[in-house]
This record gives sequence, C-alpha cells and structure tokens, in this order.
Amino acid sequence: MLDRVFVRTADFEALAAGPNHNFVIGRRGAGKSALFIELTKEFTKRGELLISFVPEESTVKGLVAALRERLPSEPKYTNVRSLMRVVWRAALLAVVGRTLGRKDSSATSFEKSTELPWLASDLLASALAVVEALPSGSDPDALVYKAASFTGLDKLTDLVRTDLDALGSRVVILIDKLDEGWRPHDIEAGIVGGLCSAVIDLRDKRTNVHGVIFLRDNVFRLLEDIDDDFSRNMAGDNLRLRWDEQTLLDLVARRIEAVTGIVESTPLKTWNRFAKQGLEGKEGFQFCLQKTLYRPRDILELLNTARHLAALRRRSNLIKEDINDAARDIAQIRLGDLYKEYEEVFAGLTSYVRAFSGRPAIDTLKNVLLLIEENRPILPEAAQKSYSKLGSASAVVLALFGVGFLGFALTGMGFQFCHDGADRAPADLPPETKVAVHPCYSRALDIIGADDVQFDVLLAVNDDYDEEKPDKQSLSALFKAGANTLLTEISGIQLGEADASKFEDWVLQALRLLLSGELSNIEKKPNKDAPKRRDIVGSNEAKSGVWKRLLQQRNAGQIIFEVKNFEDLGADAYHQTISYATGVYGNVVFLVHRGQRSGLNDNERSWVQQSALDGKLLVLVPVVVLIRCLQKQLGSDRADYTKKAIARWIDTHERNYVNPRSGRRGS
Repeated sequence: MLDRVFVRTADFEALAAGPNHNFVIGRRGAGKSALFIELTKEFTKRGELLISFVPEESTVKGLVAALRERLPSEPKYTNVRSLMRVVWRAALLAVVGRTLGRKDSSATSFEKSTELPWLASDLLASALAVVEALPSGSDPDALVYKAASFTGLDKLTDLVRTDLDALGSRVVILIDKLDEGWRPHDIEAGIVGGLCSAVIDLRDKRTNVHGVIFLRDNVFRLLEDIDDDFSRNMAGDNLRLRWDEQTLLDLVARRIEAVTGIVESTPLKTWNRFAKQGLEGKEGFQFCLQKTLYRPRDILELLNTARHLAALRRRSNLIKEDINDAARDIAQIRLGDLYKEYEEVFAGLTSYVRAFSGRPAIDTLKNVLLLIEENRPILPEAAQKSYSKLGSASAVVLALFGVGFLGFALTGMGFQFCHDGADRAPADLPPETKVAVHPCYSRALDIIGADDVQFDVLLAVNDDYDEEKPDKQSLSALFKAGANTLLTEISGIQLGEADASKFEDWVLQALRLLLSGELSNIEKKPNKDAPKRRDIVGSNEAKSGVWKRLLQQRNAGQIIFEVKNFEDLGADAYHQTISYATGVYGNVVFLVHRGQRSGLNDNERSWVQQSALDGKLLVLVPVVVLIRCLQKQLGSDRADYTKKAIARWIDTHERNYVNPRSGRRGS
C-alpha cells in the first residue's frame, strides 16, 4: 500500500535533495519509517552509495548488557556516550569500507590495507563485537582509548576518506528504529547519544560519509536535556517532520483512490466522493483532523474505524456521526500512545492525565492549577518526584502542554496545542486563560462536553533546537500586541478582491514585525497607473545571512513582495509577479498569497521552474508561513525563528523547486 499512497512532502524533497540534516525527528505515527523506506528507494534508484539499517531489538539489548558488564555500576551518560562515540564511528567506517570494496574493489584500498576480525554482518553487530572485545572493570576513560586502539579508528578514517575521494563519491547511511525498546536510562541514552556524536564526527572530519538517524521526539528531547554538547552539535542539524491539512488531505485522497479505484482531478473532489452530510469540503476534512494529532497514523486510523462503523450501518459514505463514534473508539489508543511515548521521560504523566477524568473539556488556568495542587498529596511516588523536579503546578501544566495533552486559548482563534512534544509554551498566561484537553484524548477520559464542545485546534510546532534557550524578555510588548492583533484579524479577512486591500495591509504589518531586523523602510510600492496592484517593497541592507546572499548573487537591493488575496492563482498573477524581478529588485521576487499549506503543489512548482528558466527566482509565500512565524515568535519569545524559517524557505525553493520536474502550468 505504501508504494501507492506515499506523498512526496516538502520534508521528503528536502532530504532527497541533500540530505543536509543528520537527524529526522518525529513523534509516533509521524511517518518516520515510511520516509526511511522511500528515501532508501530514492537513493538506490539514483545509484547513490547507500547503507540503510534497521537494528534488531534483541541485538540492542545485547549491546546494553555488554556495556553493563564492562562499565562501573551505574555508569554516567557521558561515559557511555564517549565510549559508544568511538565504537559507532569505527563500526560505521568499517561497514562503509566493506561496501566500497563490494562496489568497486579495484578502486579502493580499504580491504587491502586492514583486517577487521570484529567486522560483523551489520552495523549493530559490529558495534557489539567491539564492545565484547573490551576488558571488564576498566576505567571508563581507559575503555575509550582501548576501543580506539583496538579498532584502528584513525586509520579507518583516513582509508575511507581516501577511497571516497578517489571514487569521487559519498556514502549515505540511513538508520531507523534504533530507539525501539528504548528506556531513558544512562546506558540506553548513551548508546543513542554516542551514535549521534559519531555521525557528526564523520561530517566534521569530511569523510564524505553522511549519516541520517531517524529518532522519536522523546529520545531527542532527552538528549537535549542531558547532553552537554547538544546545543553545539545537534541543535541546528535536525529536520522535524511536519504535516499540515493539505498534505494529510493528499495522503487520504491517495489512500481512497488506492482502495476504491476512484480517481478525481483534485484531492478535495476525491474526499467529497467519500464524505457526506457535513463532512464535505475542507471544513469537513478539518472537522476530522481536529480529533487527531495531525499525523498520518491518526487520521488513517480514524477514517478506517469510521468506515467500518459506516459499513455496519449499511452506508458506503462517511458522516459526522461516524467520525465522532470512531474518535471515541480510538481515543484510548491515542492515550495509550501518549503514555508509552512520554511516561518514561515525564514521570507521573499517567497520574496527572487521569486527574482530568470526568472534568469539563474547557476550564480556566486557575482551576487547572488548583486541580494539580489538590491532587499532589495523593500522587504516586513517580509523580511526586516529577513535581519536585518541575518545581510548581505551573511547570506541570506547561509540561502537559509540551506533550500535547493541554492547549491554551488564543484570542478569537481557538486553542493552541503542541503536537511535537516541545517544552516551550506561551509565557505569562493570566489565571483566566482558557485551557482545553485535546479532543483526541478527551473521550478516553469521560471529559464532560467531549462531543458537544467544539473548538479550533491550532498547532504549535517547535521544530528548531536553539543553541541557547530563548530569553523570555526578548520579545517586546509592542511585538506581542501587534502579533496578537494580526493573528486575530486574519480570520476575518475574506478571500477575493473585495478584501484585497485589507489583506495587503495585513501583510504589510506582518512583514514589518517579522523582517524589521533584515529589511528597512518596508512600505507599499506606489503605482498610480495600477492602483489595484498589491506591491510591498523593503530596502535590503543586510550584512549577513540569506538577504545578503540575495543582494550579492541576485542584485536585490530592494525586495519586492506581490500580494494576492487568493489561495489558488492563475497564469496572469504569476506572469505579473515574475515581471517585477528587474532593475533594483534584482532577479528575485516574493509572492504572498492565501495558501494554507507549507509545501508547493505541482502547478506552483512549475511556475518557480519557469522563473528559473528566465534567470529569476520566484519565492511563493503562503500566508500560513507568516502565521506560523507570528505564532512562534509570540508563543516562545523566539526572535530568531523567522530569520531561520525564511532562510530555509528560500533554500527549499532554490534547491528543491528550481530544478525542472514534470509539472503542468495552470491557466
């Protein structure tokens, strides 16, 4: 089924084009394994030198046992990581060397220059063989030296680098499910942390070996907390898997087509063949998504269960009753997933969650804090310890937000939930702030009003791990007020020409808030001959980063933003926008529109490609990108988020969308 329904998301395209990241992070059901499988196929098809590896859980346990025998009792994470860093790096290089020998033995010197009796059938078995060859009872630091000496690590590094330079090639290593059966103890964490460090070493030492590790969010978050080198080595080198409404609709439509054989011209038309009586259209699909965590596994399980219920009721189509009943049936599964994923790193999570049983779906922050305080004396030991570690009821509530259980109300917009396990949440929340239990869990807890109370679920995805924790005072009151106003106003601006001027003003204020540190004098571009044109321009005086690159490489002394208050654009809009990329505007132009997905469809990509054929760069900016930047900087006081996000967005256009692919230009 995966062959027929895999959706080539922006994340897939970014990895397939590079890969430029060493870590792919996602929660359960976010599609890590599907991405691993499809990238393996993609790199193989392109003739890349590829090693893909999925370890056996039994071998992982064997490695844990072997380390426990050789290290002092209760070893520290740093000791395990230091040892496994050497062991993994040697195993990675050895497996690469053997792969090169099989690929082209005449062009390589690896197997001619070294004998490795510990080199086993796969990566993990080789690492285990190295550990088993080490003596027991040695000083941890001495074990690191002995591992490097035993494996001939420096020689392995030189040989692989020399062989790959001679071949003019690189090797890509994909590693998935190393965290299966994982527990947050120092040995298990040290094994994973050591592998992460080894992959970074291979990158930094320019060996032409690029490793990509697929990790669950909770594991990566633990490394952030306990690894002193995390901010220096891993913080900026990860890709967090993100799904939005459009990509999930594409996935569901492909699955419907695969099962039924019905193929329509658009995903929405396919969905409408399947959904009736209020489930039609984007609003109907969003009604379903509100009961999920915006992950492939969630929405597919929900719809499969609903389809089964509809069949029992002798219907071939879905209605809202089926979705509500299905959400109730799978709520316990989702809650179980939450416990499995975070109970070990958030001790007492189960007890805290159960305290909300039988309570209202929506309450005030004041009452929720009181609930935590009242339940503290009767909490089990694990929860008592986590409370002591967190330090306050407020910290517990923020932790429950971080794992996606609770959400906070945003004025006029709905409730913001974190779907990625981050521990960053809106600061300085007043006691009267509304707090809601996520709809995908509420039915499993007999929450009052679970079926009757409806509210919009807004995603707060924290996909960057900064080198420094954000300064809570860095965001000015002016920015907060402006961002709050913009986030409230956008929902009231209607699509189309009637509200085009309102949308232009909204974009102008958003750009001034978000890009004031990069561009100056951001204002409407006067055009007396064409008053309906919606242009915004800013002076590019950047001294570094992507804007400086646009100035140097594309002569963009002024940055122009064309604004269109439509979600889907025709040929005239693209022709008009591309024509602006001339003179002081250089050969780059930005087109802001009302798109609600973060990736580009085939038609949009084809216009980016067309602009490249003319020597220009067209950067499409769906409004959802600006909204996400406002939410991130407002909710987390992260003044650098927009800078990084826009740089990534421009890089994605240049790296992934410019190269001609099959696509149809719209009319």
